Amino acid sequence: MLVWRRLLEAIDRAGKAAMVTVAAARGSAPRDAGARMIVHPDGAFTGTIGGGTLEWRAIALAQAALANPSGAKVAIRGFALGPELGQCCG
Repeated sequence: MLVWRRLLEAIDRAGKAAMVTVAAARGSAPRDAGARMIVHPDGAFTGTIGGGTLEWRAIALAQAALANPSGAKVAIRGFALGPELGQCCG
């Protein structure tokens, strides 16, 4: 439950924050389903969903949602790890 406490602390400090969660993982992946990170409006983050390009893209999507007052409250994006993403596992 530490992640939820950190999320509340981030919201208390900045008024908003984003939670990024690995919803599913198939095959070789840097983290299992359920891995979470918190993205702050200033781009700082707490936790990791696996690093690399995958994490960079997730942070960028979270920051865009935080910057847009009418942005998505929940969004699901799928990423295939491999040469196109520049991140291979296993």
